[in-house]
Amino acid sequence: MTARLYDLSSSWTFPNTQQEVWDVIADPNMAWPDWWPGCTLAKSLERAPHTGVSAADTLLATTATLNGVSLN
Repeated sequence: MTARLYDLSSSWTFPNTQQEVWDVIADPNMAWPDWWPGCTLAKSLERAPHTGVSAADTLLATTATLNGVSLN
């Protein structure tokens, strides 16, 4: 089966500041499965070599493959 790329858009509202939400979404350790029911890592995180030391540099060097979330 050929892998397919999907772009699924949605809008969410949170009772938090933009910075608080960004800090969770942009976590370089991709902790989404910890707080997103049904979301699981399909395989280990892949991290490309990078020279930066900031969390943003680490995030940009990280690829996460997630299993889909059922909304039933």
